[in-house]
Amino acid sequence: MRVFITGATGFVGSHVARSYAAGGAQLRLLTRQTSRLDSLAGLSAETVVGDLREPEKLRSALAGCDALVHVAADYRLWVRDPKEMYAANVDGTRELLRLAREAGVERVVYTSSVATMGFKADGTIVNEDTPVSLTDMIGHYKRSKFLAEQEAIKAAWSDSARDDSESDHADWARRCEAHADGQDHRRFPQPQISRLRRYRTEPGGC
Repeated sequence: MRVFITGATGFVGSHVARSYAAGGAQLRLLTRQTSRLDSLAGLSAETVVGDLREPEKLRSALAGCDALVHVAADYRLWVRDPKEMYAANVDGTRELLRLAREAGVERVVYTSSVATMGFKADGTIVNEDTPVSLTDMIGHYKRSKFLAEQEAIKAAWSDSARDDSESDHADWARRCEAHADGQDHRRFPQPQISRLRRYRTEPGGC
């Protein structure tokens, strides 16, 4: 299986890449011209230089891939020009999913963020079913990840609507959350859009 992974030079993405490599997958990894490649040391992988803000240039990188694992995101608490963040996180995600569909990629895993959760000020425990909207998102990063998540959901439903065989459309856009607490949290696909359990994230996560 050949897997195209975005964000593999980051903390979460590098662990994802190593996990796939351990499972015998052939890796094709998206890097940027400014990326440090320390986290990829020792990995047998093909690297492709590109940018989520120029998704059309990634069309050739998706060719021949069986799966896309989209981990990359513009993660900054402050940004001088918010348009750059939305271009990478929202537009980049939408176009990357479109390109993956056009390339015939069979499975897509989209990595969302705990930032999209509908947290309560009173400390009420929340989960992925807790109502939340764009107005609850504070800051451009949270807003952009929320909107990107919506794009993943739209892509999943759109793909399902095209398929008269009623295949498991959760394979198209499966949402998951990053965590780095050292625990082995099992992930089980749900019958619809897979909204996998969110766990505590360390600083520097998605």
